[in-house]
Amino acid sequence: MEFDVGKWLGKILFESGNFEVLYEYSSNEKYLMEYIGNREIMGSKGTEKISNLSSSYKDSIVDSLSSSVREALETMCNNMNVIAVAFLEGMMKELAVSVFVKHPVRMYKYIGENEAGSVSLKLILNEETKEALILNLANMAASTLLKGKFSSNIKNLEEITKSTVPESLKKCLIKIVQHRNEFVHESKVKTLTNLDVKKNFDDVYEFLKWMGIAALSQNVPVNDPANLVISEHA
Repeated sequence: MEFDVGKWLGKILFESGNFEVLYEYSSNEKYLMEYIGNREIMGSKGTEKISNLSSSYKDSIVDSLSSSVREALETMCNNMNVIAVAFLEGMMKELAVSVFVKHPVRMYKYIGENEAGSVSLKLILNEETKEALILNLANMAASTLLKGKFSSNIKNLEEITKSTVPESLKKCLIKIVQHRNEFVHESKVKTLTNLDVKKNFDDVYEFLKWMGIAALSQNVPVNDPANLVISEHA
């Protein structure tokens, strides 16, 4: 089991890059006016292009559509925050599993319903090999490790990797998750810009680097085709 830095790096760059293109195009006044001007509406004379309407009528429609675009971009910014947290959670789960597979003894406290470290005979007999059993247990332990508050999850991850997340980065990540929770669970829409989204994904990127270096420090196999962390670890 390896920690796939390359996979997560690709996801981070792909999603943030696509968003930047969409945001730039949608917020560009020239492109927006061209788009709105070419739209057609049903008027008293039948279907007409907005650009051919009287100034007063056209201006009111332009204002309305421009406002809708701005609101859509704001929603998109909040949705990008949700994606950022999904990446955080996926990365943390994969790193935890990778560490547990390499160092099975570290999953001791995260396994066992009634007694720490206990495994049912049924679970053991269901697996054909020791490796398959350890991988199954590692996934179970990782799920337990990541239950609860995000700050506690980071603390647990630091414990099993014997590494410490920089305090400044930790605070940024906790804030990202807090905003996601407010948006998803409380329908609180924050006023975010493309710069906020970029900052959030930059923080996820930095956390990925920390994870990769932490994995290497514990002799966990790492896939890093772009040499994002291998060069720094060396």
